[in-house]
Amino acid sequence: MFQESKEFEYIHKPNQDLKIYRNRFVTNEFSMRSDPINKEDTLVVLLIGDSVVNGGNQVDHKDLASTILEQRLRKDLNATIRVLNISSYTWGPDNIYAYLKKYGTFNADLIVMVNNSGDAFDNMTFKKVVGVKSSMPSDNYALASFKLFKKVNDTLLSKFKKGISEDQDVQPEGRSFNTGFNDIDSLATCLKVPLIVYLHASQKELVEKKYSQEGQLIIDFFTKRNRKVIKELDFALDKKYYLDEIHFNSEGQHFMGENLYRWIYKAMKG
Repeated sequence: MFQESKEFEYIHKPNQDLKIYRNRFVTNEFSMRSDPINKEDTLVVLLIGDSVVNGGNQVDHKDLASTILEQRLRKDLNATIRVLNISSYTWGPDNIYAYLKKYGTFNADLIVMVNNSGDAFDNMTFKKVVGVKSSMPSDNYALASFKLFKKVNDTLLSKFKKGISEDQDVQPEGRSFNTGFNDIDSLATCLKVPLIVYLHASQKELVEKKYSQEGQLIIDFFTKRNRKVIKELDFALDKKYYLDEIHFNSEGQHFMGENLYRWIYKAMKG
């Protein structure tokens, strides 16, 4: 379930722990897709992004890249490390920055920012979507059968929207480069914490073996600021990791976690 926000449009409701489509879906008291914050947490990694990081209801909590990274880092570094999953559907960097302005950075030791090419111009619009889009319910349905019926009905209706996807419904009409990139870059500099940038690839980019113009803009932005950009296309990316054009399944989440591990380990070890 989702709730509206006057600062960052919308987010999952906090303190959820439920089963949906046989997958466990968890949010903590800050609406992160993570376990509750603990005063005994010693090292903190912020894993920030959109639905690619969030995983949605088709990826079990245990299979999220954030969960996998947290467990492996705790074991390998023998420390109470948290990898906090701060994300939501179709969030751009400006959504994330607005969230961090409201809640703080949780004493972060490292920020890991996962982007895709579509984030370049994905600015907040505050268009009403919570309780309107079937993928963003504000309340639980009394009967699961009604929810299933509504989902099927919405799927059929969507076929009449030529080329318009769930994510594109929330996309902005403007073409200004998302200010959140600069805000998060500046925040990391101000906090004196490392910032790792990971650029996820769509299936189209995988087939073409190159990022779109929007993706290249993101690469250029961070390269000019001497930030390392980890490009997913540099790894053994495969179509079997995808649920759809952009989102990863459980195997894809493991793939992303593996790609990020050595960079996070190096930063935390140092």
